[in-house]
Amino acid sequence: MIFYFPNQAIVEAKTYQAWQVINTAQGKGGNGGRLDALQELNEDRVPLVGVDVSGAFLQGLHLEKANLARANFNSADVRNAVLVSIDFSDADLRSANFSR
Repeated sequence: MIFYFPNQAIVEAKTYQAWQVINTAQGKGGNGGRLDALQELNEDRVPLVGVDVSGAFLQGLHLEKANLARANFNSADVRNAVLVSIDFSDADLRSANFSR
């Protein structure tokens, strides 16, 4: 039996790349890879405090126990999202569409 434990440097590189995708797409419409990046960071339990996804197309986003305090979801399209136990403290949710 072989066990594989990811190298810390690999985990850090993956986290850095996901944040780079999110920050590069900031202020732009569309998905820009943010949906996958947000989900990946959340799966790795990385806090998403202050993330700016304003105007993003994030339909079907799936996050559980995410810390989105002070996040900017202004005008984001988050329809059909599954958001379980999310901390939206002081988040900007104006004009965001969270409908099913």
